[in-house]
Amino acid sequence: MSEEQKTKSCFVICPIGDEGSPIREQSDEILEYIIAPAVEECGYEPPVRADAIAEPGNITLQVIQRVDAADLVVADLTGHNPNVFYEIAVRHAVRKPLILIMERLTGYENVPFDISQDRVIFYTHNVKQVHECRQKIVDQIRYMEESSSKLNTPISNAIDIKFMRESGDAQEESLGKILEKLEDVLREIRRAKTEHTSEATDTLEGKITIINEPEKSGGTGRCCSYAYFSF
Repeated sequence: MSEEQKTKSCFVICPIGDEGSPIREQSDEILEYIIAPAVEECGYEPPVRADAIAEPGNITLQVIQRVDAADLVVADLTGHNPNVFYEIAVRHAVRKPLILIMERLTGYENVPFDISQDRVIFYTHNVKQVHECRQKIVDQIRYMEESSSKLNTPISNAIDIKFMRESGDAQEESLGKILEKLEDVLREIRRAKTEHTSEATDTLEGKITIINEPEKSGGTGRCCSYAYFSF
């Protein structure tokens, strides 16, 4: 692909560490052998990481600006770095393409439940699995580029529900209440999955009854079922 075609930007969110540290070495390897080849295959410019920003000024502001403006962000959850999650939240707020990756160490990695609804691509340092991870990133990029819909995130969902509940329209307000309850239930399910316990799933018993009914003519087409909650 010619250099003229590489106009899309990619910013990488990840733990960086000090120069020469194991964290920095791993971050460099993941950037060089997994992220960069995948995004460049899809026509993006070489990905940029926070330590590569050369402009003078406030580095925190510059990072947030990159997180907001980049056409694509790839975030590495490895190590549960708090800065990484803060920057993911910023990206969630703008509802733009985001890919999550994480090192697989134990066969089951603890993805925080607030983002566990998102697909996470796991990687190891096995040569075959490095190739598979790279291909999965390519597949996600192509899927997102073909999709016309905006990214749904916990933040965007909360904003949409708030607008529905404050719309002044009875149907919109009811839908907002239903979606809010569903978000609560999904949050408990994700917590149960993350914590490997049945405690959270036990609390879901008997909370929802879904009654499917034919869609009435003249309706909005948004819902064909009613959800009853017993909280």
